[in-house]
Amino acid sequence: MPRLALNRDALDRYMAAEDIQTKFELARRMGVSPSTITRLLDGTQAPGPAVIAGFRSAFPGRNTDELTAPR
Repeated sequence: MPRLALNRDALDRYMAAEDIQTKFELARRMGVSPSTITRLLDGTQAPGPAVIAGFRSAFPGRNTDELTAPR
């Protein structure tokens, strides 16, 4: 299975649509630590199953597949 990368542009759009203004709020809604969000944003961590599940929690009713892409 290929490693995934975060689609930062899509994440920014989703966050704006849900009025999520900080990485701390995003982490809370996703059920992950703020350090996980930091690593995702700086590219040192690839999105894994917990992050993908967190995206679904933070952005209910949206197709979160757009938030990741193969590297």
